[in-house]
Amino acid sequence: MATIVLVHGIAQEQSSADSLEKDWIPALAGGVRKAGFSEVADQIWRDRGHDGIETRMAFYGNLFLRPDLQGGDPGDFTPAEDAWAEQLVKEWLERDAHLKLREGGTRCTRS
Repeated sequence: MATIVLVHGIAQEQSSADSLEKDWIPALAGGVRKAGFSEVADQIWRDRGHDGIETRMAFYGNLFLRPDLQGGDPGDFTPAEDAWAEQLVKEWLERDAHLKLREGGTRCTRS
């Protein structure tokens, strides 16, 4: 028997596996149906309790209910960290501009 495991993203601390499944499973079945697989969609949604495809939410949002479990405020950068971050951003922008030019794009200039 097939099993589908749904995995949520961030900011689900106040949700539950049941509430997320309530929204996700019909949406998943609808997408599968739109793709042309009505029989599979029925196994995901309508026939869940019988010979259907078991579909469950792996829920872990409750683990982040306590403060600071997702990291605290890093505070201000030191002057050295600030200079390093600024240099890093400049390098990213220069690389992006270089790649865009190689792909045939145009370069934006300051006015």
